[in-house]
Amino acid sequence: MAFLVIFTITLAMNWSRIQRNWTSSPTLKLDVNSNSRQFEPEQLSFNPHDNVIEPANVSRLEEIWRKQHTSTIRWGVGVVNSIAYYGDYRGGFYAVDVRTGETLWSKKLDGKHQGHVIIGRTAYITSINQLYVCDALTGSTLWTRYAPSGQFGALFVVDDICYVGTNSPPTLHALTLDGGDELWQVPGGTTASNGREIWNVSGGAIAIADGMIYKTSQQTLEAIDTIDGSTRWEVTIPEGRLTRPAVSDNTVYVNSSAGVIYAFDVTDRELQNREPLWTGKIPIQNLGDGPQIPVVGAGKLFVGANECFYAFDINPAGQSERTPIWKTPVDSPFFSSLPPSIANGVVYSTAGYHDIFAFDAECGEMLWNFRTNGTDYPMRSTPTVADGKLFHAATFEKTLYAFGLPDYTDPR
Repeated sequence: MAFLVIFTITLAMNWSRIQRNWTSSPTLKLDVNSNSRQFEPEQLSFNPHDNVIEPANVSRLEEIWRKQHTSTIRWGVGVVNSIAYYGDYRGGFYAVDVRTGETLWSKKLDGKHQGHVIIGRTAYITSINQLYVCDALTGSTLWTRYAPSGQFGALFVVDDICYVGTNSPPTLHALTLDGGDELWQVPGGTTASNGREIWNVSGGAIAIADGMIYKTSQQTLEAIDTIDGSTRWEVTIPEGRLTRPAVSDNTVYVNSSAGVIYAFDVTDRELQNREPLWTGKIPIQNLGDGPQIPVVGAGKLFVGANECFYAFDINPAGQSERTPIWKTPVDSPFFSSLPPSIANGVVYSTAGYHDIFAFDAECGEMLWNFRTNGTDYPMRSTPTVADGKLFHAATFEKTLYAFGLPDYTDPR
C-alpha cells in the first residue's frame, strides 16, 4: 500500500539516511516513515506509530508552548522528524521545531495557503495562485507553477504523482513531480451548499487508495483510475450532500448532510450497480460548516454531530442498518466539519467555536477537553498527534498549541 500525504496539510518522510526507528524506552517507538496527519492514502487521520499519549494519561496533557499568528491557521499542522509544517490565510508558511515552537524557516506564498505535502527533501505547497516545490529543510524554492485555471485547492501526492484541484471550472489535475507537467485532468463539481468548488474546500473532496481516487460531489461518489483519470463507477445517494470520503480495507465511508453514514465495499472495481454495505444514522448537523468527515480506526468509525460524538462498528459482517455502539455528549453546539484523529486508543476532535476533545476509542468516555479563547466562528482544524505530543490549530484564535505529558522527555 502506498504511503501518502495529506489532507490539506500532509506530510510523509522517507529520507533514506534517516529511515529508521527511534526507541528511547519501552513506552515509545517513533517511526519517521509516518506522517502525522494522514498516514495512508486512504486519509484515515489514524496514527499507528505514536504510543506515548494513551487513555490512561491523556487527562494529564498540559500546554508546553503556543505560537501566536496574525492570521487564521489553515486546517491544521503536520509533524515529521520533529518539524511541524503549517500555513495561514494570509499566505504564510512555516516550519517550526516541535519541542520549542521556534521557527526554523518561513515563506511568503502568493495568496492564502491551501495545502502541503513533504516527501524526502522536497516540500510541495499550494497557495491559491501557485504550486511551490521547495527544499523541506531550508524552504528554498526549487520550482513553481501557476494555477492553469482559477485557483489551486489542496494537493495530494501518491506514487510519484501530484493530484491538485483548481476552480473556474472545477478540475482535478494529475501532475508529474519533476516539473509539474500535466498527465491528465478530469472535471469536478461542487459539494458545499454555498457552491464552493470541491477542489477549494479543505482537503478537496477526494481520498486515494490502491490506485483509485474516490471523489464526492453533491450526492455522487465516483471512483477514478489514477492512471488515466477515467471513471470506473459511480453511485448517487437519495438525499443530502456527501462529505469527503475515508477509505479502509477496501471500504469507502462517507457522511452526509442528511445525517446518514454510508459504507461501500469497493473490492470489485467493475461493479456498476453498487449498494451500500451498511448505513448508519446520526442527527443532522445544521450549525457550523456542515457534517463532519468521518475517521476510521480501531475497528470503528468515529464522527461528531451537534452535541454528541458517535462510534459505529465497521465489521463488514454486521447489520446493514446500524446504530452507534456508543455516543458521548459534549458541551459544544456542533463538531468541526474536518475529520477527527486517532492515535493509541484515543480519538481527538475539534468542536464548536473553542473546543478540542479527547475520547476513549473503546468506550467513548470523554477523557480531556481544552477550550481556547476562539471567536464566534467554527473551529476549522484537525488535531495532530506525533512525537509524543498533541498539536492543535485554534483557527480563529490564530494560535498553534502544543500539548504534552508533564513527565515525558523527548528523546531527540
